[in-house]
Amino acid sequence: MDTYVVDFGTPKKVEIAKKWDADGTTVGDITASIGQIIDSLQETSEGTDLVFLCGFDVYSALVAKAGKLNNSDLIKVHPDHVQIGNAKFIICSAKYYSYKTKTYVKAIKPKHIVAIAKDDAFSLAYCALDSLDANFASLPFYINQVKMDDPEALKLIGQARPMPIPNVDAIREAQVIV
Repeated sequence: MDTYVVDFGTPKKVEIAKKWDADGTTVGDITASIGQIIDSLQETSEGTDLVFLCGFDVYSALVAKAGKLNNSDLIKVHPDHVQIGNAKFIICSAKYYSYKTKTYVKAIKPKHIVAIAKDDAFSLAYCALDSLDANFASLPFYINQVKMDDPEALKLIGQARPMPIPNVDAIREAQVIV
């Protein structure tokens, strides 16, 4: 199998002041670190629609923190996410297959969260089509008509080569638990 590599860059990392599962960490400390991540994103991205993705380990740490509070309005726990103010931490248990290591890799590293500005995170480019009729142009969609022997028939062959390009300036990674 032929493979190719496209390097879009690496998302920036944010070093938060206090880990969320450390003794003495308050909801205020967690909120302050969310502010650090948002401030870092606003330096390089114009996106405002943020989503925070986390694994089960971070979700569990937030649930444990919520369990110690008397006021459930500070941290709201739901089956698939934890909400702190406007910040929604969604569980992402996705994995992908790495052809380099021949293993499955978690999309979100353990002990980390990934913040993504959804309205600035990706763009879509179109690669050149493998078609002489399309002049090898990079088009969103190209249809080639093939005439058939049957006078009532016409065969249409559609081609497209979309390539999503992540904007790594609209993505931040942070290790939030020890």
